[in-house]
Amino acid sequence: MPRTFEEECEFIERISPVAYRIKKGFVPGMNVEGKFYVNSNLEKLMFEELESSSGKQGIGGFTPAVKQIANVASLPAIVGHSIGLPDIHSGYGFAIGNTAAFDTSHPEAIVSPGGVGFDINCGVRLIRTNLFEKDVAPYKEELTQSLFDHIPVGVGSQGIIPIKAKDFEECLLYGMDWTVREGYSWPEDKEHCEEYGRMLQADPSKVSTRAKKRGLPQIGTLGAGNHYGEVQVVEEIYDKHAAAKMGIEDVGQVVVMVHCGSRGLGHQVATDSLVEMERAMARDNIFVNDRQLACARIRSEEGQNYLKGMAAAANFAWVNRSCMTFCVRQAFSRIFNSSPDDLDMHVVYDVSHNIAKFEEHWIDGRPKELCVHRKGSTRAFGPHHPLIPVDYQLTGQPVLIGGSMGTCSYILTGTTQGMKETFGTTCHGAGRAMSRAKSRRNLSFETVMDNLKQKGISIRVASPKLVMEEAPESYKDVTDVVNTCHEAGISSKAIKLRPISKYYPPDFDPSRLPKAKGKRNRQFVQRVMVPFNMQCNTCHEYIYKGKKFNMRRETADGENYLGLKIFRFYFRCPNCIADISFKTDLENCDYIQEHGATRLFDAFKFYNEKAKQEDAELEAEKNDPMKMLEKRTQMSKQEMQAMGELEEIQELNRRNERIDARDFILDDKKKAFLLAEMQRQQQEEDEEFVRQAFNKTQGGGKIIRRIEDDEDELSSRGNLLFPTKPKNSGQKELVETLLCGQVKQVSDPGPSTAANPQPPGSSKDKLKGLVVRKRKPESEGVSKTIQPPDLPGPSRIQNSKPDPGPSISSTNLPKPLPGKSASSSSPPAKQKLLSSLAAYGSDSD
Repeated sequence: MPRTFEEECEFIERISPVAYRIKKGFVPGMNVEGKFYVNSNLEKLMFEELESSSGKQGIGGFTPAVKQIANVASLPAIVGHSIGLPDIHSGYGFAIGNTAAFDTSHPEAIVSPGGVGFDINCGVRLIRTNLFEKDVAPYKEELTQSLFDHIPVGVGSQGIIPIKAKDFEECLLYGMDWTVREGYSWPEDKEHCEEYGRMLQADPSKVSTRAKKRGLPQIGTLGAGNHYGEVQVVEEIYDKHAAAKMGIEDVGQVVVMVHCGSRGLGHQVATDSLVEMERAMARDNIFVNDRQLACARIRSEEGQNYLKGMAAAANFAWVNRSCMTFCVRQAFSRIFNSSPDDLDMHVVYDVSHNIAKFEEHWIDGRPKELCVHRKGSTRAFGPHHPLIPVDYQLTGQPVLIGGSMGTCSYILTGTTQGMKETFGTTCHGAGRAMSRAKSRRNLSFETVMDNLKQKGISIRVASPKLVMEEAPESYKDVTDVVNTCHEAGISSKAIKLRPISKYYPPDFDPSRLPKAKGKRNRQFVQRVMVPFNMQCNTCHEYIYKGKKFNMRRETADGENYLGLKIFRFYFRCPNCIADISFKTDLENCDYIQEHGATRLFDAFKFYNEKAKQEDAELEAEKNDPMKMLEKRTQMSKQEMQAMGELEEIQELNRRNERIDARDFILDDKKKAFLLAEMQRQQQEEDEEFVRQAFNKTQGGGKIIRRIEDDEDELSSRGNLLFPTKPKNSGQKELVETLLCGQVKQVSDPGPSTAANPQPPGSSKDKLKGLVVRKRKPESEGVSKTIQPPDLPGPSRIQNSKPDPGPSISSTNLPKPLPGKSASSSSPPAKQKLLSSLAAYGSDSD
């Protein structure tokens, strides 16, 4: 059940002579309280609007401003208050004149296009001059007409700044950096703009092609609605120190104020984003009291896409105002025959009142990063803030407040109190008191015109209906608005300005302009198929033969073939909207590509010509001895360099061959485990071998092995990963005995055998008598020495002296070869076996 006006007023409480508080519960789900600033004159409009809507769904599809403030207070992650400024009136989603901040550290923090508006970065720029009213008065009409000639106005107006699609992408990305590079701005202009005329997070790829098509021809245009350009004079100075910092010396000094935004591009960016926001709300379960408050999480893809597209539109708005500044300077220079520099036409400041920015503010005694939405409200940072220019560090940021048609404007400065209460925000203008439709119904064109003429204001306008829509009666009193902000302490008055020339209102009718006489080159738009394959030079998009476009056709001036006309066709690339043109070639029954693209067969022809040119250069080198010498010298140097590099690679490969990869792969623990495992396996193999050998001996068998076979086996054992070596001299003595083919007591200076008896069944006892020498057949021609069988590992050989076994008679030993004695043949074999065993056991100690 809708509440009555009296019931709704119970939730509204006055907290100061110029401020009201909206309690929680005024609308469902309020997370913070609402707050708005009005004086006694302005509060009547606020409460009349609320009373007229009580028990209804809204006015003309819009909700009253008081309820819109409360609806914004119900959005997720909002902090502080939902704030309404004195110039507030009903708008789309957010009220115009509404400010809200959202904690970016909160996972549910949102961004809402309705909190920025459709005219993204709509703002005001003030340009000072060293002229005074007495200097301008004689040329007032000429100056007004010159401004109107230089700056196009009206819905759909097209600018006079030539720009290509590639440059347009750069202006969306770089903002005023692009205008400085192209010469439309002075370098110092950037210093006196918010964000220095460029938002760094801009991404032109997040701006739709339709938005770019709408914005491309509108750079340097004023537009319609309440946008204007105004020549003003200083009427009153409240703060001389602040005025001196702005370059305003005395009353009567002439300044120029320009009010415009991002035109059709910003409107299209907002329209496109609202569709995505509604899908994001359904996906993330975001609930709002008003569908016009469509929003998305800041961290979501939709939120980031909007912020990047909004930043690109904001950069476009700064470019637009900078280009109009260029036109204003040219108009003044033309009228007063002086350069803009001689006229001291510097930018005082450029402010935005439709934007969302990431700023740091103090919340509950701690600094926090907030996403501050300002719709119809202006940033007003106080003194010593790091984001304002050095010139204004002691006075605070200048705030430009434009009045309505025929009324005064103001320059304010930011305050410290405003930083605490309103996130450094104040009003942006007068604010509407009547809707546009109501203004057209209640006001007459003649009455408004007479009032403006009585005030001595010269006017130019693109459409006469703007006279009623933007008449002073349609707006609140800007003086009441400014005084309320000054009394509340959220900003301070500095300068009052009075208009003397305005170029957006009355009696101008474009149809009455004198028309140029003479022949015109008539242009037609017709549906034409592309007659050949081409590639766009800007975006490299392929445009295939037979694709249809709406092309503009014109007759080529001064060109014909046998009396037949040559026609030229213009169209835009479907991807980057770059201009492409071609014309008919009647002589060759073909077409000639002129601008913006390249024919594909022309590209192939270019490649063929390049190949032919390379062949010709190669042939010329062959015929030139000096070039051939230089080429051979260069090739020799390259070959020497390559050989050096090859040698380095070969040396590295040789080094790598000597490195066992397992030494790098295995760590210490794995090495220890592998060592223990190999020792265990070796012990088992030795025991098994001794057992088999002992069994064979008991059965009457003998083991006869050649030293060649044993050398291979011993050599292979020497290449094990972790080899071992004999621990004592007992092994060496046993080997010597085996090499001599004798198993008997070996002379040893140590103690006698009786003192060191060997336990029965030891490995030495098992080996004694098992090895005999065998003569190799004479056919082999080489004498061989008997090699002992596989010796047991080091773990099986005791440190005690060998026990003398039964002697083997000398008759069992083979006779040496002719010419060699037994004593002379055994030492080489002995040394060979010892060297193999030494390598085998080199790492066991």
